[in-house]
Amino acid sequence: MSTYKQFITSLKKYITGHFYRKLALITTIIVASAIVLISVYATWAITNVFEETTHIEHQTKLQIISQNIESLFSVIKREMIYLSHSQPLTRYLMAKREMSESHSDKRIDLEEDLRVFLNAHQIYTQIQFVDEMGQEIIHIESLGHGTSVIIDEAEMQNQINQTYFIEAIRLLPGQVYISPLQTYQNHAQPSSANKSEPLVCLSMPVFLGERLAGVIVVYISLDSIHELLQKQQTNFLLIDQDGYYLSYVDDEQAEIGYLIDDYSEYIVQNILSNQPETIIAEGQSYIHQPIALPTDNETKWHITLIQSRFAMPELSYLLSISIILIIVVSLGAGLFTIQIGKIITKPITELNQVTLQFASGDLEARIEPSSDDEIGSLATRFNTMADKIKNFVDTLEHHVQERTRTLGTSAIISNKLNTMVANDELLQEIVSTIQNVFGYYHVHIYLIDEKSGYLVMREGSGEIGQKLKAKGHQLVLGRGIVGSVAETGEAFCANNVLETFSFFPNPLLPKTKSELAVPIKKGDKVLGVLDMQSDRLAGFTPEDLTLMQSIADQVAVVIDNARLFQSMHAALDEVESLNRKLTRQSWSNIGEKTKVTNYVFSNGEISPSVGDWSPVMEQAVLQKQLIQQNGEYQVDEQSSKSLAIPLILRDEIVGVISIEVPPSREWSEDELITVQSISDQVALAIDTARLARETEQRAAREEIIASMTQSVWAAIIPNRKQ
Repeated sequence: MSTYKQFITSLKKYITGHFYRKLALITTIIVASAIVLISVYATWAITNVFEETTHIEHQTKLQIISQNIESLFSVIKREMIYLSHSQPLTRYLMAKREMSESHSDKRIDLEEDLRVFLNAHQIYTQIQFVDEMGQEIIHIESLGHGTSVIIDEAEMQNQINQTYFIEAIRLLPGQVYISPLQTYQNHAQPSSANKSEPLVCLSMPVFLGERLAGVIVVYISLDSIHELLQKQQTNFLLIDQDGYYLSYVDDEQAEIGYLIDDYSEYIVQNILSNQPETIIAEGQSYIHQPIALPTDNETKWHITLIQSRFAMPELSYLLSISIILIIVVSLGAGLFTIQIGKIITKPITELNQVTLQFASGDLEARIEPSSDDEIGSLATRFNTMADKIKNFVDTLEHHVQERTRTLGTSAIISNKLNTMVANDELLQEIVSTIQNVFGYYHVHIYLIDEKSGYLVMREGSGEIGQKLKAKGHQLVLGRGIVGSVAETGEAFCANNVLETFSFFPNPLLPKTKSELAVPIKKGDKVLGVLDMQSDRLAGFTPEDLTLMQSIADQVAVVIDNARLFQSMHAALDEVESLNRKLTRQSWSNIGEKTKVTNYVFSNGEISPSVGDWSPVMEQAVLQKQLIQQNGEYQVDEQSSKSLAIPLILRDEIVGVISIEVPPSREWSEDELITVQSISDQVALAIDTARLARETEQRAAREEIIASMTQSVWAAIIPNRKQ
């Protein structure tokens, strides 16, 4: 009995060891027809599995290519936003609007800035700046290898009828228009271009304030996408939103076609859908993946892989023969064949199920290898492939999240800088936002005190920051990491502060392990330092440094503008104070020199008055506003109701008007407004009269002086003649 079990165990191990042994054993037990039947069945099952696996692999490739193309256009969009907000372009547009004499110089600066950008980015074939009327202002073409040529102004044309200009001027700031696929043969082309080179035109509106100032236009070469497709060694179609597709006849020449002209309606409808799918038509497989472009109208491109299906022989005759021979074989051989069939098909079925799960989005789906044969090896390789794809997707998602978080933080801080005045509240918002989003241990903002020359900590994050601020924490220029950055004006990153000579520990921040400090400077002048500390070694990346320097530059602009505003406001206050002082002195002199300062208008006549001011007049002067007297008073032995309004000039009271009316009279709102308006006009009129009188007196004095001078000279000159 034990010998029989050992034999069965050894036989089973031998059968499950390799695929070709299973087939050899079946050949020994079953007749040739059974071998054919099982072979056909195995071939059919494996073919389906490999076909589905191949589709999954190709779909994954298409997803990766689609994400790469989406990332490429997202980077281009961000670079165009950078160009549309660049300082040379802003300075040029402001000089042009103000018709400044430096307009030509600013244009040259902008031209040089765009030329340097074009030389540094090989993907662009040309850059244009077109003004709001469609006229080319700057046109630069790439010659390749980091060189370019600037088109002469005489050769520039008006682009007002070009599609990219018409579409761009309809967009909002930051939006981009992406043209369909094209070559230079069917578009305006640079003289240095490869005439059949595939390209795409992108345009973005440029605004100065809320007004359209022009359009930035770039042409990009699709050679990078060509290289990406060539690596796959498969027939790919890159299709735009209008149904035009790009394919390559060979390694050098590109072809642009129209789907409706070259493919059936069924194929066109399916591969232009917005959902990834695989269709089989006309003996070929079409694996489709949409590409979401970074435009606000949800423009989508598509990428499609085309391949021939696996060729399968006709099996009808063989199946018939196999069925007849299987009936003839013995029941034992038939049962044994069924068991062997189960052994063969079970891992394939499992592989099929797992691949379907994986294709449906379950990236955790894996196969448990049940043997060491080729199927087990395939399962192991599938698991390896699935692990790599999952790791790639996780890494890509992490990068996207990090980039989204970075851009979001920058946008939040920029919005606060644009909407808030530079004060402690704004600085506290900045340090708190940076700490909360990036999870830093601590964040400081230091500003240089112009009187003492020290770096004073204006704001810090958390409770520790408030303690340091309350203590008046300050640093000496040139001492420590922050002091060195303030002195040199250069950013500094210490991945391990214990290995940094210039680091001085703060007892309130014992967990600091790495530190990043960037200067807050306007031009060459350092205004302060933005300092971040992390409780992790190497807690900062080059991308963090770039982002923090950008934030620091924005803070510098806001702080500098606030200081200029304060200086201007102080100057205006001083001027107003001097005006009030002169007004007060002038009217004080008039009061001393004029005997009559009170006048009464009654019964159509004006007459001087020597009486004292009424209580309501004194109250109006004290409160500097219109006062109505509710009670009744006796004026010229008659009862009346009073209204008094001060005459105010440059915030100084130069007089008061009192109006008496019968007690039954009620003042309407329109009458009060009229009285207020009259009082303002009277104040200006009497001040004008004062100035005219002073001018006449000054002219009279000067006339007397001139007459006396002439008389003196007339007396002196005859004496000299004698």
